[in-house]
Amino acid sequence: MTPTQETPNSTALTGPLALAGGVVIALGGLTGAAAGVLSATGGDWSRPDAFVVFFGVTSLVAAVLGSMVALGKLRDTVGMTLLIGAGSLLVGGALSEPQLVAGVLGQAGGDYREYHGVLLKHLVLAQIGCAALGTLLCALQVWSRKPEESIPQAVRSAIAFALLGAIIACFALSPIREAILDLPKILVALVVGLGGVLAIVCTAAGGHTLIRSFEVAQRA
Repeated sequence: MTPTQETPNSTALTGPLALAGGVVIALGGLTGAAAGVLSATGGDWSRPDAFVVFFGVTSLVAAVLGSMVALGKLRDTVGMTLLIGAGSLLVGGALSEPQLVAGVLGQAGGDYREYHGVLLKHLVLAQIGCAALGTLLCALQVWSRKPEESIPQAVRSAIAFALLGAIIACFALSPIREAILDLPKILVALVVGLGGVLAIVCTAAGGHTLIRSFEVAQRA
């Protein structure tokens, strides 16, 4: 059975999404493996270079898992397999080039590593991009099994996390934060306390409904 063939608990989109997810994870894994090969042949085998080689091997494993999903060999565990592959690519990519993570966080770092004229960060960005897209396809593949039950839960989760993001933004953005701090102390305490409670509620509600969206899809 290929991924495009339907199983008892599937819709017309389930197979194609599994195929697409498997292909994306396989491509990301091959990208990470290529980074490992470049590091092994062009690095000096210092600790950073050894990490790149190690994560190149784990990326190759992710590529194998993605290929097996794309070929329909793991149709009973597609969602979990894609998630494991995406997680491996994300962690391996982020740890292979820590300067990239430092740049995203706004911290000063050293020079980006280069092997045989190829900047490692380009391969890492492609690998992380595949991980993100693979995670999305993984979620869509699971939700497509029972979309009438999964999608409403996923939408509720998205709304809750959007509200959480808005609350965080209120305290992270300088103009809004300063406006809050300029209030009388009693109002500052009230706003901060209310914001904290709402953040906890949104986190719990978002997490619960997200998990629920996957649970209802898994039911036979």
